[in-house]
Amino acid sequence: MEEIFALEKAHLEETQSFIRARTVRAEAELTQAYDELMQARSGDPDRLPAREMLYYNAKTRLDGLRFALKKTYFTRVDFTPDGGQKEVIYIGKHGVGDEDSAEQYVCDWRAPVANLYYSGQLGRVSYTAPDGSVQGEMSLKRQLEIDGGELKRVFDTDIVSQDAYLQQALSQATGNRLTDIVSTIQSEQNLVIREPLHKNLLVQGAAGSGKTTVALHRIAYLLYAFRDRLTPQRMLILAPSPLFLDYIRDVLPELGVENVQQGTFEGFFTDWLGLKQKLFKADEDVSLRDGRVKGSRAFAERLDAFLDDYEKRFTVSDGLVFGPVRLFQREEIEHFIRVDEAGLPMKRRVEEFHKQLLKRTRAAARSITAWLRTETQRRAAALRQRLPEGEELSSRLRSLAASLDKRVKETEAEVKPFAEKCIRALPSVDPVKVYAEFLKGIPASDAAWPAAERTLGYLEAGKKLEYDDLAALALIFLRMRDMPPVRFRHIVIDEAQDLSFMQYRALKACQKEATFTILGDTMQGLPGRRGVENWNVISEGVFGGACLYRELTTSYRSTRQIMEQAFRAGSVYADCSRIRVIRSGDACAFAACRTERERLETIADILRREAGPGRTVAVLEKDGARAKKLAGKLPAGLNARLLTGTLENFGPGVYVSSALDAKGLQFDAVVIADASKDVYAGDEESARVLYVAMTRALHRLYIVSGGEPAPFLNSSGAAAPCA
Repeated sequence: MEEIFALEKAHLEETQSFIRARTVRAEAELTQAYDELMQARSGDPDRLPAREMLYYNAKTRLDGLRFALKKTYFTRVDFTPDGGQKEVIYIGKHGVGDEDSAEQYVCDWRAPVANLYYSGQLGRVSYTAPDGSVQGEMSLKRQLEIDGGELKRVFDTDIVSQDAYLQQALSQATGNRLTDIVSTIQSEQNLVIREPLHKNLLVQGAAGSGKTTVALHRIAYLLYAFRDRLTPQRMLILAPSPLFLDYIRDVLPELGVENVQQGTFEGFFTDWLGLKQKLFKADEDVSLRDGRVKGSRAFAERLDAFLDDYEKRFTVSDGLVFGPVRLFQREEIEHFIRVDEAGLPMKRRVEEFHKQLLKRTRAAARSITAWLRTETQRRAAALRQRLPEGEELSSRLRSLAASLDKRVKETEAEVKPFAEKCIRALPSVDPVKVYAEFLKGIPASDAAWPAAERTLGYLEAGKKLEYDDLAALALIFLRMRDMPPVRFRHIVIDEAQDLSFMQYRALKACQKEATFTILGDTMQGLPGRRGVENWNVISEGVFGGACLYRELTTSYRSTRQIMEQAFRAGSVYADCSRIRVIRSGDACAFAACRTERERLETIADILRREAGPGRTVAVLEKDGARAKKLAGKLPAGLNARLLTGTLENFGPGVYVSSALDAKGLQFDAVVIADASKDVYAGDEESARVLYVAMTRALHRLYIVSGGEPAPFLNSSGAAAPCA
């Protein structure tokens, strides 16, 4: 092994020598690209887009080279293609090649040949190259641990198994910040990451299966594999909260990807719609209940039917007449609005109709004034025949001329007011007013009426809307208004089980050209609240069946001991037998407390033991109200922070949170604050919340009970079935 280490060290030094030389060259290229970019900005706008792209590419190359000096590569595979010579391939996070000689010093992990490492075993293997399938023999798979530019460790998979390497990496994971998994991507994760772009991808992933990390690596892969079609600016990540975005912020830059758009559903649509109304979240229980109604497929279909009917109201029963001139028959108005201009939003259709109405009204006014002049001339001629020349005739002619001038001016002045009055008589195209009219039309006997009535009350009281109104508003905006173009080519949605049917409809409606990667876990959804219980509803109802479905069934986050406890709750409502857990750790700790004071002291003692530099510890309550109350009771010296969806930065420390606000995050240790049956009854919702809470733990799980434990807890510590 010493000889192998020496050989690999020599190869690393040779590779790094090339990288240093190439870095000097890349620095000069970046300087030149920057100078040319500044010149374009100051006086050559036509060349600005090209200069910006050249600068971005130069910066990306330099950043990759600098990173490669510290962590040059992580594996070596020896592969002999059928009928060819053996190839020694080093794979790293950033590809490094010599453009002059076409020699590849480090293969990018996203390249097709890297599948040998991720998917292949020693022996007969194959991978798909641009020219087709390449088959051959893989004789070596060697792990190379490099840190700070120094080779630390070397081992081959025929000596130390790949699982052992994975186990070591997982045992060292922390909850401080999500990191990349380039060197430990597993086969099922690799398949999801590398799925083609031509269809929407829907991924059901078990808790801890790496959905978020897979999503981010998929973004990096797509930008590499489809760089002729995709740019970072045309990709969007939608996450559940600003805190979650902060939690994942380092992964893409570490993968060499910058400028991917990130946001929450609420933030994206609030900005895009430019709403003046102040959005808010009602009481938690009310908000969740109303959100379920407003996010349902039934609500979406009811809104569609209302809007279709609403368009039919844009007509005038008897047509339009200006004075004696008929401008439009009713059928003409309907045809213009609903056929001729059908491809436009309603506001544009009304504006186009207004133009046509003005045009016809002006023509009618000209016809009326022409008739008035002709009639005035006829009357003047008649007067001249009846009256002799003199003062009376002159007076009568002057009066006739003055009357003509007055009526002509009145006719011309009435054109615009008449047209505007006609337009005002049409239904409103203000989306908020349209939404209010939709809500008013829901029968009082309907199950959706309580939610509709509350929203109407909010609007009447202060023109406020809930975040759960955004999806419906977006669909109304798209029918009523010209919206700013936001054309993403690919959208990634994480914690996707928590978005409603209506929200998916809104996203698809406003981004018709985009493909989607949707990742979630229906086991972590809550029945009776907003969200998705069945992926088929989204696949068929939103995307018309144009989805690939994949599953991630191995849990990497939590230990077997933690997941055994979580499965006891999960088995109340789902089959957990397909979820595989690969890592063992400490047994879960139980504490049954007799008093509230004892419970608080127990939690505080655990936090003092578990908190430390670089570590994250969470105390999880069933709901937000309990979490807020507990946070106020913990000793000040613990510096516990209340974790909510509005918190915007995540780092080491102690957090108090509801289980749902912690969803998607992970912590070194988790304390279930009160797992008594009084808090978590034997119902499905309690089981789901407890499952979410337990699966946030990386290494240790503490279960504190303020009384008799919940019925689906294994308080004895005995093992529950675990695959």
